[in-house]
Amino acid sequence: MQEDVSVVRLVLPATEAVDVHLEPRSYLSRADRAQRLSGRMSLGAPILVPIPVASVDAGVLEPYLVREAATSVFYLLHLVVNLRPDDRAPFAELGVGVALSCPDGATGNGSGPIAWSLSPLRAAETTGVSTTVGLNGKFGIVEPQATRTVEGQSEYAIGMGERESDFEWRFTATPARGLAGAQHMYAVVKARGGTETRADIIVSASVRLSALGLIPYRAELPPLLARIASPCP
Repeated sequence: MQEDVSVVRLVLPATEAVDVHLEPRSYLSRADRAQRLSGRMSLGAPILVPIPVASVDAGVLEPYLVREAATSVFYLLHLVVNLRPDDRAPFAELGVGVALSCPDGATGNGSGPIAWSLSPLRAAETTGVSTTVGLNGKFGIVEPQATRTVEGQSEYAIGMGERESDFEWRFTATPARGLAGAQHMYAVVKARGGTETRADIIVSASVRLSALGLIPYRAELPPLLARIASPCP
C-alpha cells in the first residue's frame, strides 16, 4: 500500500483564534529587562475528533492496526498557532508541547495514550491550510508534498515524540523563511477504549530583540487553549 494514499478523510470544524500574551522566562538575567508581549500570537482552540475506524474497510488498514482497533480508540488532534510578524522583534523559534494523560492514571504497561503519528515530522515549508485531513492505511497523516524537506533545504519544522505520551513540534526561522503566519500541527492519538483522554498544551517562543538579543517567552494560555479532553465514554 502506498503511504501517501488516504483511506480516511476527516473534516475539521472551524475555530476562532484567541490572542495570548507572551511572558519572558526570567531564568536569564537579561530576560528581567524584557517586557511582556501582546498582539504577537494567537491560538485556535485545540480540536480532538474521533477517527471512525469502524467505517474503514479493514482490507485497506494494516493488519496490526485492525488488531489495535479492537481495544483502542484513535483521535485526530489539530493545533494552530498564528504568529504576527514584527521586523523590530522577529520570532526566531516556536515550540509547542503536548502531554497526553487519562484521569484514572492507567498509563503503565503501555496502556496510556500516545501520539501514533505526527505532522509535520520534518519540513522545510509551513504546512498548508486545509480543513480536511487524510490518513493512510497505517494511520499516518498524509502531508502535502510542499511540506516535505528536500536535500539542501534548511528544516523549518520538526516533530518529535511519536509513540510517546509527551511530544512536541519545534519551528525555527531559516534564512529562506521567517517565522510568521499560521503554523498547523496534527497528531493521531491512540488511547485505551472506554477511557477519557486529555491533552495538555504548552507554547513557548524565542524573540530576537535588538537591545537584548534572543529572549525566551512562554505563552499564557487560558483553560480553553491549555487543555482538551475527549468526550467521556
